[in-house]
Amino acid sequence: MAKQAPPFLPPHRRAWPTVSGVEWAVFGSAAVFLICLLLFSLFFAERRFLGTARTQDFERVERYSRLTRDKLEAESLTTPTDDTLQELRDIGLLVDVFPADQEVPQPNPRYVAARQSVEGWERVRGQDGGTVSVIRVGYDDSFGRLTLAGIRFYTLAGALTGALIIGFIWLGVRRHVFSKISLLIAEVASGMAKPSRTEEADGPLGSLQSAVREALAARDKHTARLEALLARHSELACSSTTEGTLLETNEAYARLFGKSREALVGTNYLDGIPPTDRAEALANVRRLSYRHPVHSVEHRVLLPDGEVRWIRWKDAAVFDGEGQVKEVFSTGLDVTTENNLQKNLETLRLAFDQMQSLGRTGSMTWNLTSDRMNWTGETWRLLGLDKDVCPPTLDNLLAVVTTGDRGPLGELFRRARENGAPFEYEFRCLFPDGSRRTLLSHAEVRADPKTKLLNQLTCTFHDITALRDAESVALRELHFRQAIEQSLGTGIVVIDENGKCLLVNPAFCEMTGWPAEELTGQPAPYCYWPEEERPANRMAFEQTLRGQVAPEGMELRFCRKDGSRFDVLVKVAPLLDNEDRPLGWLGAVTDITSIQHIRRELEAVNERLQIAQNVAEFGIWDWDPVKDTLHWDRRSFALFGHPEATDARAVWSQVHSEADQKHLTGQLIRLIAAGGSRGRDLIHARWPDGTVHDITSTYFILRDPSGRATRVLGINHEATGEPGEDRD
Repeated sequence: MAKQAPPFLPPHRRAWPTVSGVEWAVFGSAAVFLICLLLFSLFFAERRFLGTARTQDFERVERYSRLTRDKLEAESLTTPTDDTLQELRDIGLLVDVFPADQEVPQPNPRYVAARQSVEGWERVRGQDGGTVSVIRVGYDDSFGRLTLAGIRFYTLAGALTGALIIGFIWLGVRRHVFSKISLLIAEVASGMAKPSRTEEADGPLGSLQSAVREALAARDKHTARLEALLARHSELACSSTTEGTLLETNEAYARLFGKSREALVGTNYLDGIPPTDRAEALANVRRLSYRHPVHSVEHRVLLPDGEVRWIRWKDAAVFDGEGQVKEVFSTGLDVTTENNLQKNLETLRLAFDQMQSLGRTGSMTWNLTSDRMNWTGETWRLLGLDKDVCPPTLDNLLAVVTTGDRGPLGELFRRARENGAPFEYEFRCLFPDGSRRTLLSHAEVRADPKTKLLNQLTCTFHDITALRDAESVALRELHFRQAIEQSLGTGIVVIDENGKCLLVNPAFCEMTGWPAEELTGQPAPYCYWPEEERPANRMAFEQTLRGQVAPEGMELRFCRKDGSRFDVLVKVAPLLDNEDRPLGWLGAVTDITSIQHIRRELEAVNERLQIAQNVAEFGIWDWDPVKDTLHWDRRSFALFGHPEATDARAVWSQVHSEADQKHLTGQLIRLIAAGGSRGRDLIHARWPDGTVHDITSTYFILRDPSGRATRVLGINHEATGEPGEDRD
């Protein structure tokens, strides 16, 4: 125990108390604890700084290496330009360029030496996707090393300074506290008077006051730190009354409205909200209560430049002692970009639904992990299902499929789910009203890139009902056309615009004796053109290709496979596309050999008749009682004295008197009405020179099966000077 001075000595003469071993142990322990605490803080700060610096170095090198790579690829370069290199050097980066086969070290990026420098590697790719060069971007972390050295120096200096401060504090406490307490105990024990009020205030009360001041200073420091954190926060923050008067804001709130914090305090935040949104915003604040102290709301704010932004607010109420809201603390986040993105996504979704509706195409996604399906609106319409009644499941899909297609389609879905096999399948849907719809499905399965497990099946449904109906109509028309081609006795030949034979029907094959396989695909000259007729047929063929086709057709001569010749009548029509452009020609070939034979016989008969007519000197006339048309040959005009005339009725009216005309015509009409078949008239014709000639006209009446007279053929013969004859 420390020795005390005699009580009779004055205070300034009293001896200092001695320091015991326990006191030295306590002092040493405190000093060692402080030094260890400072060293631990140094180690923690160094590790924390190293981790942050390493992360920032990696991000910086990755960012600049990607920017350098993107710039080279955009400019189709393999080596950075001098300007690019200078820009990177100005910010402390170095760039090296290597050939395309340079190996990129891993991990990338990496530290070359711990706490020294970091480097990142990037492959520069050309327009074809191949590597054209490899770049290395390095960053020298000299600033980090200097900072770490400074941290070590100041931490050690702080540790030594703290030890000295603890020593001085210990000495001061011993001098001003423990020594006075010891003296007070000694004086009380020796019966001396109590110390003065001044000495008592300087003792424990002074220590208490110092402790209070330190606590207040710590609180002020903590408050200042919180205010600084709130002021630098990127989110909006403010406190206000329930009526909207601002009490405090942070820097982010002030920057949004372009004013200072001091200028905003005392104003009403409702002035920055569009008038249509103010009532709702104020009502949301007034709904805060002790049971519901926090709520979220989203509304628009109007900035000074007229721009409208969307802010998502979180309001928290501050209550007084009676549980009433006295202040509202609000934090806000600008969600304008998020809302615009949501609107754009909604617009894209509506456009996607509209495109599917216009294209008559629906789609579905099947999450194989959760076994959940999602159908688009057009899929519901194509399947004829109500989304409010039938959930999107495979069973509901197969329920509307026809019985013949249900099993195969279900099996394809099962294989796709188990093995990931894509498929394309056409199936038919049967609806309650009896209508049918044909859909073409196309499905693909996607696997997770990490786990390689099948996780999603996507399937599209395209309505091809109209296409299949059109194909059915076209098929029916094709069968109808083929039936006509098979049944026609007229030969059909189709050639393209270059003269290549595309199609022949069985009648033409039977007509020529060649099979269809030998005729189709054959260019001109064709095998059924006789050698002696090829020049004429070639000329007619070229006229056809030029479009110079006579409506009545062309008479040509063909040959059969056995070499026999036959005459044909070819009528040609062009084949046109939708724009009236020629695609080819269709020819209808008719065998007119027998007709030609009859024609030649008629020509021979006409020739003999003409000779006989010239020898016998008679004329021929033809009258159609139905159409009332009269025709004379040239010999009849000569018999009536008008060899150059062409109008039989005009000559008939000139050579007869009106009474004779009526008499002769009436006799013929009565004979026809009586059912007669032949007759004879004696006609007294007056020639232009005034002479009268007698002409005998013998005629025959031709009738149809019903007995109606359809034609009267007569022969006129010169009878002048012969005995007169009466009508039979």
